[in-house]
Amino acid sequence: MKNETTRRTLQFTVEKSESFTVRRTRTISAIWCFSCDRETRMSTPEDAAGITGISARRIYAGIETGAIHFSESPNALLVCIDSLDTVRQANKDIKEVEKENE
Repeated sequence: MKNETTRRTLQFTVEKSESFTVRRTRTISAIWCFSCDRETRMSTPEDAAGITGISARRIYAGIETGAIHFSESPNALLVCIDSLDTVRQANKDIKEVEKENE
């Protein structure tokens, strides 16, 4: 009798996925806004985006057009949260008018 040995090779593929969350503290400072002509809440555009829900890209575009008030210092660009609230409300009103006209 002949002994036959069968070899089998098994190959396993393992995929591993990892994720992590980085949380930053958002900073709001009370600083004079020359456009509002009073002390207002100011923050960096990125922090303001997280606070207001307006994208940082829109915030920068609003700064360029003058719709969003800002203050520049050697360390940071700060945007006026009050002017962001005005822009957000105006966008909301425009969307409501567009829905009514549909």
